[in-house]
Amino acid sequence: MDQQFWKQYTKVYDWCVSNLPGHQAMVQMHIDALQNAHKVLDSGSGPGYVALKLLEKDHEVHAIDINPEALRLLRERSGSAPKLFTYNQDVKNLPFNDNTFDGVSSGLVLWAMENPRAYLVEHNRVLRPRGTLVVSGPSLEVSANLEGYLDKTKQDLVRAGVFSQEKWDQLSQYVGRVAREPKEFSREEISNLLTSTGFEVVSVQGNPHYYGEGYVAVGRKI
Repeated sequence: MDQQFWKQYTKVYDWCVSNLPGHQAMVQMHIDALQNAHKVLDSGSGPGYVALKLLEKDHEVHAIDINPEALRLLRERSGSAPKLFTYNQDVKNLPFNDNTFDGVSSGLVLWAMENPRAYLVEHNRVLRPRGTLVVSGPSLEVSANLEGYLDKTKQDLVRAGVFSQEKWDQLSQYVGRVAREPKEFSREEISNLLTSTGFEVVSVQGNPHYYGEGYVAVGRKI
């Protein structure tokens, strides 16, 4: 999926996830895991749900994303925060030296990578020794019950009083396209993947964004 795809769906994706309690809970799990990381890379940051929370807590945040529209929203919402740095480029090859960051947040990004292992190796490279990685995503159970997941999402948007049929139709198009090619991992598989790419597994929990399915995994660079 190219830059144009992500740009096309930025606004409808932002409308959806910013209003979901499960997504907000997932973001908080990222924040909690990174509380002691002063300098953080937000990899595939999108409009900056994690980045903005970290900035509120006075972290230095480097947000990288292939989507210029998402980064524009992030900069706008940050109010030109002096500790925010943004990079409009692919996350597969990072423009940073080895051992640059105390922490890395990778929220709902790994599924879109052609080579998830190479992605994690590259992010391990830019982490300092004992640095923290938080990575979250879906599992096979999510795609196997996609209709049920979408129904719960729709109910949450209705309860939040923000439901729009036009936006929902656009979101359904987005989900239909991304569901064709995601890399999904069980909690055991994500643990093994972290271990094989130079991380010690700290914890692996269910992902509230997917109503308890999927994973939020915390690793520490060995």
